[in-house]
Amino acid sequence: MISVEHLTKCYGDVTAIDALSFEIDEGHVYGFLWPNGVYIYLGRKG
Repeated sequence: MISVEHLTKCYGDVTAIDALSFEIDEGHVYGFLWPNGVYIYLGRKG
């Protein structure tokens, strides 16, 4: 399992992500769609 808690990302004075928390269980695939791209997170088995 992958666990992220209270992730914040700023670009200068702009807060793009504020206190994001999530968990990715083994064997699942999740994606985040942003204006400038896609990020894929994999929960791999084995």
